[in-house]
Amino acid sequence: MPGATQARETDEWDVLLREFVVKDSQLDLRGKNLTYVSPKLWEKYEKTLTFLDLSDNAELGKVGIPEEIANLKALRKLRLVNCGLTSIPKSILQMTTLESLELEKNKLTSFFDDEEHNQLTVKLESLTYINLNGNQLSEIPKLLMFVPNLAQLHMHMNKVSSLNILCRDRFNSLEVLDLGGNKITEVPVAFVKML
Repeated sequence: MPGATQARETDEWDVLLREFVVKDSQLDLRGKNLTYVSPKLWEKYEKTLTFLDLSDNAELGKVGIPEEIANLKALRKLRLVNCGLTSIPKSILQMTTLESLELEKNKLTSFFDDEEHNQLTVKLESLTYINLNGNQLSEIPKLLMFVPNLAQLHMHMNKVSSLNILCRDRFNSLEVLDLGGNKITEVPVAFVKML
């Protein structure tokens, strides 16, 4: 009975939202064996949720994170650690209030690298922290040039081999750069001068 299954899943999200939301602003659903993200999340907490942790829900990688996640207009911190994700929704690039994005231990091979970006397509002016540790990225994402307040970039244990993109003057606010465990064999002189 498909209707019974959907009703059970809907009820499950009702319970999750009722029991795990703290003061309408924080939701920690780490390790809850989630198989999808319910629209009830942004319908109910569109303007109030500031922290969302969906980490350690490996099944989410099969269905992905819906584009509607960007409907969470007050969201400041998003944790999607160890979710088996191979991609993330493009709508995340429009989340103007997002300050921290944690995507470590997923299966990302690119971070919107196949698209052209500029200040009009990337609206992450509040983003100061991004963690991409433990993915399969072969380069530092070009779109990060359009994140003006990025202070911390963590890309430990990826497949990055070049620092050339960091030699551009777009990374003036960068204070912490973690690229340990990558395939970097050469440090450009222009990068050294930036230090």
